[in-house]
Amino acid sequence: MRAVATGIESFRRTMTEAMAGDNIGLLLRGVAKDQVERGMVVAEPGSIQPRRRFGASGYSPQFFFLTAGVTGVVTVVRGVPVLPGTHTEVTVELGRDVAIDVGLDFAVREGNRTIGAGTVTELLD
Repeated sequence: MRAVATGIESFRRTMTEAMAGDNIGLLLRGVAKDQVERGMVVAEPGSIQPRRRFGASGYSPQFFFLTAGVTGVVTVVRGVPVLPGTHTEVTVELGRDVAIDVGLDFAVREGNRTIGAGTVTELLD
């Protein structure tokens, strides 16, 4: 959807600009409250292409990227078992499109426990 940001706030202070990763609130003209969900991304049109698969150094089930949480399927690149505490390369296919980029860290959780972490190393189609 397209919208115009008419205001930016951070911790109740009005700001003139914000950078990627800043914890901010936006006043968006043309967007109703029920159209916004946790984990959505605000970006310049055409600057991000949502994807479902990426190469990573880490592991899987419920993936958390910044504020977005989504389930995923992991394929171990070399096809060997991954033991606790070891590092490996995996390919992940998420259950829905998420705005991700190379270098983005993610956490992997099962229930209320973090069972793995990784970094996006490659974007796949």
